[in-house]
Amino acid sequence: MDGLKTLAVAVDARGIATVALQRGDVLNAFDETMIAELTDAFTTLGGRDDVRVIVLRSDGRAFCAGADLQWMQRASANDAAANLRDAER
Repeated sequence: MDGLKTLAVAVDARGIATVALQRGDVLNAFDETMIAELTDAFTTLGGRDDVRVIVLRSDGRAFCAGADLQWMQRASANDAAANLRDAER
């Protein structure tokens, strides 16, 4: 999970994985990058034998504001096939 842009991921010696949302400048609002990184992080961590629990937290003054409105505006330009591909991920 190298090169993450929107998350910080750490696993301690006790098997506690921490995934931190790191888009504090937009109140940790979800966009396509964060969704892809969260999916990858939970899939990867969930498959590790040394991880016992995953804690989701955030940096900044808000846990998560929901969907990033700029991302939603970009997504509204997608055709039906692109929306279906996105939903199937």
